[in-house]
Amino acid sequence: IDKARYGDFEGVIATNAPAPDKGNTLARSNYTDTDNDKNDFAETTVPTKGQANVISAPAVGDSSQTNSDGGGSGSGVVINNPNLQNSVGAIVINELVSDPAKGMKEFIELYNAGDSAISLVNWWIEDGGGVRTDLNGQIAAKKYLVVDGPHGSLNNDGEAISLYDSGRNLADKVVYGSWNDGNLKDNAPTAADPYSLARKADGGDHNNDAFDFAITQVITMGAGNIIQRPTASVSTSTPVSVLEKIKLIPAALFQNGQSVLEVDAERDVIVDEVVAFDAGNSLDASGRPLRILWRFGDGRSTEGVKTEHIYEESGNYFVTVEGFDQANQKIEESFYITVHDSLESDFSDDPIAVSDEADDAVATETAKSAKSANKSAKPRASDRGEVSLEQIDGLASGDKVKVRGVVSTLPGVFGSQYFYITDEDNQNGAQIYLYKKDFPVLALGDDVTVVGTISRAYNEMRVKILDKKDIFIIGKKTELAARSVAIEEISPEMRGALLRVEGEITELKSAYMYMDDGSEELKVYFKKGAGINKKEWKEGDVAEATGILGMAKAGVQLLPRSSADIKIVQAAKPLAEAEDKKAVGAVENYFAATAGGITTVVLSFFARARKTVLLAILKKIGLGLAMVFRKILG
Repeated sequence: IDKARYGDFEGVIATNAPAPDKGNTLARSNYTDTDNDKNDFAETTVPTKGQANVISAPAVGDSSQTNSDGGGSGSGVVINNPNLQNSVGAIVINELVSDPAKGMKEFIELYNAGDSAISLVNWWIEDGGGVRTDLNGQIAAKKYLVVDGPHGSLNNDGEAISLYDSGRNLADKVVYGSWNDGNLKDNAPTAADPYSLARKADGGDHNNDAFDFAITQVITMGAGNIIQRPTASVSTSTPVSVLEKIKLIPAALFQNGQSVLEVDAERDVIVDEVVAFDAGNSLDASGRPLRILWRFGDGRSTEGVKTEHIYEESGNYFVTVEGFDQANQKIEESFYITVHDSLESDFSDDPIAVSDEADDAVATETAKSAKSANKSAKPRASDRGEVSLEQIDGLASGDKVKVRGVVSTLPGVFGSQYFYITDEDNQNGAQIYLYKKDFPVLALGDDVTVVGTISRAYNEMRVKILDKKDIFIIGKKTELAARSVAIEEISPEMRGALLRVEGEITELKSAYMYMDDGSEELKVYFKKGAGINKKEWKEGDVAEATGILGMAKAGVQLLPRSSADIKIVQAAKPLAEAEDKKAVGAVENYFAATAGGITTVVLSFFARARKTVLLAILKKIGLGLAMVFRKILG
């Protein structure tokens, strides 16, 4: 039925589990059997005979003492990513508390994974706001140092914590929660009161905080980390925020060459819940769908662009998604899904009270929970009443709201489980998400109110509803008119608005294109359901593009709703060699009058360039030159 080998048994050392030291035990560290004992087992200092495994990685000189002031009892496991090779730095940020329980302080724990003591003179810790805490003394090999109450205040919702050495080099950096350092998907989770955020293995650093850190009930300030993940049965003085319970894998793009793998799935689910997995917008370089293979982390797998899966036991599962193009070239992405016994909301199911008293109560509660003027305290999920689409940016995931807007995109266009509404002034918008997909009959321009809870998919704002009855069609308004803007004017605050831009197509791929209006460049992404037909387009065309402003890993992008949202204003015309020389000569005259000696160097490249490349180079030099050149070329 099963077999486990450790140490040097049978000489098969490569896949054997480690041999535990005296007093320690060997325990399975994940929920599956990969037939590789090295990956499946870990040494732990906490024996749990007849109980759920608790992985506490041994450290040399560790007294194995724990501090349980911050959490109750429970069981948990550490999930290690078998595909990552562990690399241990000398000194790392090992554990932290950003949202301390009553009577505790924030702290940051450092761990020296090296073999010798290291002086911390002229070292410092710096938070994302630039507040610095100077260090001193030294930290012994395989030992811990706790910075109790660092200067400033760590944000509950998200923060970047950097450790600098005496040579001003970045020794380590940990990013958690919603702090955007350019790659949100590898951020560690946020640990609400009364939990801490800790490395799964002391000193273990894969340069991916999402894999390296876990939320734990057992705070071990100054001692080896013990990972006991919060469970629904744990009794705590402060309920876990729904922000920690309801998270979505963002519809993030993972690109390999010209293929695009786009994955959408719930990150936190419950036992026996039907979980939807969607990679329907994944395309190869030719715009054809990828063949998708799902590995759910529980020993089961399936193929299909869209699928559903049920987890039968609670725990953490490492999901791998593989996409294959026509040549069988693979693009891959992995992530964790946490399966809970239950997900109890921190708010009641009572109808939303829309009143001044409710607003006052929310304001009072927010004021009481604020840690300091510089700290973004994490609010408990609350009934927020009726709010504008602009105001939802400031709300926490799980907050219950009532919003009103005009239907600007129908279900099925960007995804089968959501559509967009935009406010009447076309300033902001949001996704309306329904897992069951059975939306009422909607039309563009419908005036609707929606009752649901706030959720986020990457940087996108979602109002998550449970049933189509949560959508109330008030009446019919005139279909929204797109707002014309210059690309440089676009900002994330416009998310969900219906915008129109005009510019040159500078790059055209199967799933997206880039447009440049002379002020800035914008990515226009083609969702599969929009049915965009781009066969007649080519780079160099001047186009007018209309669409919803969506959020992506790299920033904003425009999402056209159909081929009708893209109009070619002026087709690109190849320039004859004589026209090239004439244009270059005109630019040379302009440069001679304004740029002096650098003209010769620049024009040596221009003489071989086409119009599109010329415009791109001129844009880098300045908008003024670009406009002059456009005028010369007519």
